Amino acid sequence: MKRLLESGITATVLNNAVAAFIATIIKEMGPRATRLCHNDLEAFDYLEDLNILFPKGKFIHIVQDGRATIASEIANINSNYTSENITEAILTWDDVTTQILEDCEKIGSEKCLNIRYECLVLNPLREIQKVLHFLELPWDEKLLKYGTDSNRTDQLIHNNSLGAWSKANSLLSEEHIEFMNENCLALKQLGYLTDEIPPNYVTICNI
Repeated sequence: MKRLLESGITATVLNNAVAAFIATIIKEMGPRATRLCHNDLEAFDYLEDLNILFPKGKFIHIVQDGRATIASEIANINSNYTSENITEAILTWDDVTTQILEDCEKIGSEKCLNIRYECLVLNPLREIQKVLHFLELPWDEKLLKYGTDSNRTDQLIHNNSLGAWSKANSLLSEEHIEFMNENCLALKQLGYLTDEIPPNYVTICNI
């Protein structure tokens, strides 16, 4: 690092170079746009660094009841959530989610916004308006028509799927649900741990 500094390559120069590299990759991933957007949950592992690299950037974190997340990943045959390592996956979800929430709070509400998936499903108008206000973008009715122009039913959002993880036919066993309830701090932090299983998402979302 000393030699770099002596050569005039400061931390600012390096940050600008890395930011330009990332921005170029994102630009080349799609058509020209006024604002660049990239959907990658793993990017939140570097939230504080990205906040430095992109001082005008904003970050939206979609949070969901972790029990639903794990059940969904098992159903989608995610190799990280096989029957042999579900417990490990649960603990990983808790660690990652807790860290993201902490980092999001650290960089501030003007730069990072948490949106509950359940609230987006139950009250899309309110949640989309919240996102648009955060991004300083105008309202567009098309945003309420998600999936209507597609024949892919697997992309549609259904209210009745919110508590599917707690049903008798769920791929998430009662033992794993109990394990999450006892060991996942993020569930408690997000208010998902209630006396009800599944919790009343309408109440959680203040609808």
